[in-house]
Amino acid sequence: MIKTKCTDCGKPFSGLPSDKTGKCGACQLIIMAGADQVSATIAERGKVYGDPLESHTNIGMAWTGLIQQHYGITLAHPLPASLVAQMLVAFKNQRSAKVYKDDNYLDMAAYAKFAEQFQKEGK
Repeated sequence: MIKTKCTDCGKPFSGLPSDKTGKCGACQLIIMAGADQVSATIAERGKVYGDPLESHTNIGMAWTGLIQQHYGITLAHPLPASLVAQMLVAFKNQRSAKVYKDDNYLDMAAYAKFAEQFQKEGK
């Protein structure tokens, strides 16, 4: 075991050489709890709004139509679901700059997760 300091809280802890996170057990649990909360939010919203890929794809088509009509241009293809998710992250980021609401950060994390997934899938 190696004595080291946690990269998050700075407290010393004994880590295994195989531990690449650099985080103490408490900080790792906080991260996992946060991930669980994001996953729970995604599941909860999925029951209300349906499949995230379908939803983001439909939003992309709607936004494409609005942009084309507003600017009098034709886009080669609809905005992809991954870009829609990235734009929603930016929206939530802007919103959270004005007022703190924990829901904004949960939504931001969920949209970022969708953006990553959709981009990996080429969607």
